[in-house]
Amino acid sequence: MSIFLVGEDSRRIELDGKFQIQKGHSTGSIRLPDTIPPGRYQLISYTNVLDNSGSPVAQFSVPIEIKSITQQSSGNQIGLRDSVQRKDKMRLNKMGIVVRFFPEGGNLADGLPGQLAWEARTAQGAPIAVTGLLIQGEKVIDTVETNSYGTGRFMLSPDAGSIYTLKVRANGYLLRDTVFDLPKSRQNYLQLHLTEAVVNDTLNLRIYSLQRKAVQIIVHNYQNDYAYYKTSALPELSKIRLPLKGLPKGLSTITILDESGRPLAERLFFAHYDKTISTAINSEKDSYNINDSVKITIKMLDHPGRPVQGMFSAAVVQDTRVRGTLSDIETSVYLNHNLGKLPPDPLGQGLGNKDYVENILLIKGWRRYTWQDFVDTKAGDTLQHNDALQIKGNIKLRNKAVKSPVTVFAMNGEGTKIIETEQNGSFDLLTEQLLAAEGHKVNLIVNGTQGRNYQININDPYLQINNRMVQKLDRGYTNQVIGNSGSESEVLKGLQHNINLQTVNIKANNRNGSLHGYHGVPGVNECGDYVDEHDYLNYAKSVNRFKPISGKMYQIRTDLEGNYFEVKDVYYHGCTEEKKISGLTMNAIGDGKEYYVTEEEKSNNPHRSTIYWQSGLLTNSAGEAELKFSTGELTGQFRLIIQGVTTDNLISGYGSVKVKEN
Repeated sequence: MSIFLVGEDSRRIELDGKFQIQKGHSTGSIRLPDTIPPGRYQLISYTNVLDNSGSPVAQFSVPIEIKSITQQSSGNQIGLRDSVQRKDKMRLNKMGIVVRFFPEGGNLADGLPGQLAWEARTAQGAPIAVTGLLIQGEKVIDTVETNSYGTGRFMLSPDAGSIYTLKVRANGYLLRDTVFDLPKSRQNYLQLHLTEAVVNDTLNLRIYSLQRKAVQIIVHNYQNDYAYYKTSALPELSKIRLPLKGLPKGLSTITILDESGRPLAERLFFAHYDKTISTAINSEKDSYNINDSVKITIKMLDHPGRPVQGMFSAAVVQDTRVRGTLSDIETSVYLNHNLGKLPPDPLGQGLGNKDYVENILLIKGWRRYTWQDFVDTKAGDTLQHNDALQIKGNIKLRNKAVKSPVTVFAMNGEGTKIIETEQNGSFDLLTEQLLAAEGHKVNLIVNGTQGRNYQININDPYLQINNRMVQKLDRGYTNQVIGNSGSESEVLKGLQHNINLQTVNIKANNRNGSLHGYHGVPGVNECGDYVDEHDYLNYAKSVNRFKPISGKMYQIRTDLEGNYFEVKDVYYHGCTEEKKISGLTMNAIGDGKEYYVTEEEKSNNPHRSTIYWQSGLLTNSAGEAELKFSTGELTGQFRLIIQGVTTDNLISGYGSVKVKEN
């Protein structure tokens, strides 16, 4: 599994790492150095299996906000982040807003009542609440609006031949009144309507038609068909109740086809919404002292009240570190995995907010098919060929291809693995050859009397995937324009007991141009070597150039086709030493044997904001588990976060731990 941290504004990858997956489970941590500038980031992870398009089959992303741990000077200052937002605001005023319409089932039908969802977003993708006038011809027939996450819905029974538009008044994003065309309605069509799309064990649907039509109904999830019915759509309205027994919890699809099997309408719905796991969290005390022992009991029950056996992770984190709209595992798996990035729920409940899910399914889960689309579809368009990413290497002798196999030693600090290359010097780097404790490196060294004359080249496809995913990064629902804020918004609260040093204002050196750190002495060294502000070594397109430091790790950037590029880590050994080194140091794959809490306790840091973290925890036959840990010296409210899985469901729960002065 590959993980990387990328800035939403800078699109720069600040950290990356790989971790071993065993039996579908992976554990690890990435430490944030204090050189990372505060701001909004995305933590993105994916596995090594690719689909037909070369994209990871399983991927996940979560927004993270990094704040400074040092107190900034007071006052309402405008820094780099503020100026960027102001510039975006001006650009949004010029570019207006984007409005899209989503007829339920795919299309509007002449003379039939249908539900129409709509979405309003800024030109940069941020959801906005707007009010519009629904107009038939030149007559205003209704007033409609979107909510705080930019979505709304209304009923419309379009007349044949009429033109319908939506007028949005001038506002902070529009310089003048703007009219948007609604989708045209179809003749002799049917209309599908779900009274509720988020249901338990029964789906109620209505099919409207101006004339009798024989139709087929299929309930499926694009992997399996769960129900098949034949019925008729009638002019007097067909009401149908579909039992959902046997259908797994989550998103499914209902498709309406004509008697020839051509699709007419489709709609997403969420089945067995009530089948949730309750997580009861009980602690011995209402509050705890600093450096106190904590014991917490967890009990999990399924919907009928039976004990649940499952595996989960638990974290106890200072409350100020947790976003109000924290994405839970249920929302991520049931919604984001299938629908992609979604606008945040203003209530912070995600899947727990039924009205939010109803709106999301109308818009992000919208479907529209015409039978011609299916006629033109070939088997190769849908047949999946899954490939796996593989790190490869190649050995050269004095920059020329070798003519016989070479032996390479892979050393991880605990042992040595032996790698035999092919005749041409090529070799595959297997997971077990790159395993090491978190934070460690793997050193590759060529065996032989001419060891210093060999060069090791590594092709890491994960770096290409990382950069490709960065190029496609969607900031639509996270990069929202906000008002001016003082520097305190970038400061992490709760470090009251740290020693405060004298305030020092630091400005960027004009010769350096660095905002968040010193990159070195400007210019190139006596060998002509240089690095830039991104730590790219000898990159020809670098504008700002600084002398590299011997013994420091930099990156070699290679531009690929289009906007893609790949990078690999190298240690710079100086002018005289660099050409004598035949080895290569590269990032290891974390073996998951060490946990965050262990590292924190080793550091003996009483002010750690995460006082407990552990994965792979199991409940017993009674559905119970016990957590034991100690508080530090930070006081205030801490959030207990439970996330996990069972054989057929997901676990999500929250609790709190209060720490007070002795």
